[in-house]
Amino acid sequence: MNTQSEATGAYDMLDRIVAEYIQATETGRSPDRAELLARHPDLAARLRSFFLDFDRLGKQASAFHLPGPDETASAGGPGRADLPSVRYLGDYELETEIARGGMGAVFRARQVSLNRPVAVKLILAGTYATPAAIQQFRREAEAAANLEHPNILPIYEVGENDGHQYFSMKLIEGGSLADRSDDYRSNPQAIASLVSTLARAVHYAHQRGIIHRDLKPANILLDRDGTPSITDFGLAKRVDADDGATRTGTILGTPSYMAPEQAKGEKGLTTAVDVYSLGAILYELLTGRPPFRAETVFTTVKEVIEREPDDPRVHNPAADRDLGVIALKCLSKDRERRYESAADLAEDLDRWARGEPTIARPPGSFELALRWMRRNLATIGSVTATGVLCGLVATYAPFALIRNSIPVLLPPDTPLMNPLRILNLAQTEPAVRYSFLAAASVLILFGGWFVRGMVRPRSSTAAMASAAAVGLITLFVAFAILSPMMVSQRITLRELYLHPIQPLDEIFESGLSEQSLGWTTVPPKDAEYLRQYLAPEELTLDARGQKRALENLQRQALDANRAAVGLIIGWVMLVFLFMFIMTWAVHSAWCADYLIQSRRSMAGKLAIYFELHLPVLAWVVFVLIAIGVTITMQFQNVIGGPLWASRLIPTLGGLGWIVSTHIGVLRRWPIWQRVVAVLGWFAASAGLMHLMGALL
Repeated sequence: MNTQSEATGAYDMLDRIVAEYIQATETGRSPDRAELLARHPDLAARLRSFFLDFDRLGKQASAFHLPGPDETASAGGPGRADLPSVRYLGDYELETEIARGGMGAVFRARQVSLNRPVAVKLILAGTYATPAAIQQFRREAEAAANLEHPNILPIYEVGENDGHQYFSMKLIEGGSLADRSDDYRSNPQAIASLVSTLARAVHYAHQRGIIHRDLKPANILLDRDGTPSITDFGLAKRVDADDGATRTGTILGTPSYMAPEQAKGEKGLTTAVDVYSLGAILYELLTGRPPFRAETVFTTVKEVIEREPDDPRVHNPAADRDLGVIALKCLSKDRERRYESAADLAEDLDRWARGEPTIARPPGSFELALRWMRRNLATIGSVTATGVLCGLVATYAPFALIRNSIPVLLPPDTPLMNPLRILNLAQTEPAVRYSFLAAASVLILFGGWFVRGMVRPRSSTAAMASAAAVGLITLFVAFAILSPMMVSQRITLRELYLHPIQPLDEIFESGLSEQSLGWTTVPPKDAEYLRQYLAPEELTLDARGQKRALENLQRQALDANRAAVGLIIGWVMLVFLFMFIMTWAVHSAWCADYLIQSRRSMAGKLAIYFELHLPVLAWVVFVLIAIGVTITMQFQNVIGGPLWASRLIPTLGGLGWIVSTHIGVLRRWPIWQRVVAVLGWFAASAGLMHLMGALL
């Protein structure tokens, strides 16, 4: 079985090479035979034999180049001077070539016995055709001959003449849909009618077990009144058959119109591939281009597999919205989300034509997000891992820097991944402490490079988006770990209290006790304040009952005070972390992306990177410290004019430094000019500070 499969594969490859060689020769190009032999050593013997026969039998090799509409039979050119103007192939008089594909050519001909115009298709390789090519050729004829439908091109006869395989079919004079697609662009009714007709013809073939697998505008012929006929069943197969051409990994079809599962070379293709191709045809009629068309076949196939098609109105704002939604439903990556059959597609198009609601609905934001996540699982994993790592480093590095800042006594069996356990290790174990400090230094200085290396974004936009996502995850991790630590600390900002009562620890530190307070923890002043919150029935209680009610209110008031302080501190910390982390992540990623695309040396890139990034980090840190000091002094009622000026002027000066540095780098100012600009900003800031100090 394996031997037979390998032999079939060899014939397929030889068939393709021979066809491409003949096509190249026909167009005036001379393929490099030595290169072909070197590229296919396993077929070298057969190729040498073909080259010998090709050279020795030049007439036969060129027998299938018939004069085109603008050629004459004797028009110059080596090897064509003796080409007869008319040839016969059995009962058919061949007139001129009207179409050509990778394996076969179609000629306009006259059937002599019936005196009628027909089209005749034959194999390009002629007598050199391999058994596999002959089998595929006959399979195409058989598939089309068994389908009697007004919109499927009928086959008249299948035959062989002097070793040349051919079959005749109805001649369509109007050309292909590929030639006339522009005629439909501004007529959505005609588009819907055409694709509906095609879908019903395809459904007819599906009902008889035939999948076309190569539906595209070039394979849709139109007669003079616009009636379509589907042709070229060269890749057709029976639904329940494995014809050997669908081996896993073999890609058959035209990339711009093939379904993702077909582009992957999967086995077991279903009728869903033809529904996809019909959607691609509908998409092209609406927009003037197929859903995917890149510079190379490989890139096109990659886009078919990985990328979602654009909304048709991106390429043609005048495209009908509902027809675009129908096309996108056909083009779904998940075959289960397409129409169940070509008939369902035709019925939805007919509903649109009648002005009725269609089954197809535009995908919602949630569905679009899920599609993106499914296509980018690796990216999501990389971003998440990078963000968590950066978050852990950002959280514990400050504690590693300030040893024993928050000593915590933990039980011996505390898990290693407990945040408090990591905190203890960061403060007590030198190896852990220095690791956190080194990692923090690297991330702060080279965060953008690290994100690019971990996530590997495909574009500048993706690099910035990845950095922003990493920053948000870093922020979440740092906030989730730090906020409980901060709230658990003794932070007494009385200005933020909701209730003007004394905390318990201050009560006991002041020397008061339950005995001195009359067996209660509520000082008289606080008790007087809390009485307003007693319920009417509690006011009638005895002294012990009121004591318990006041103590309960005291606990609630203290909890409310702690919550108020914790909430404000949490929000302030969140804002501070957000400003620093997002600035660090996005700006560092932008610098890295800009420099990676530049042609500077590595040393030059690093120098420019530090020139751009360090001022931004220093400015953000200064601004955050200034805001923190201002808030603290505001609470202490000591803020004044000179202090305000001492913070605002350096902030504006630093911002000017950043702007001048970035402009200088982007416009490629010489180094001395950038240095002068920076020194000028520093001098202006210092002078303004001195002037403000003298005035205030």
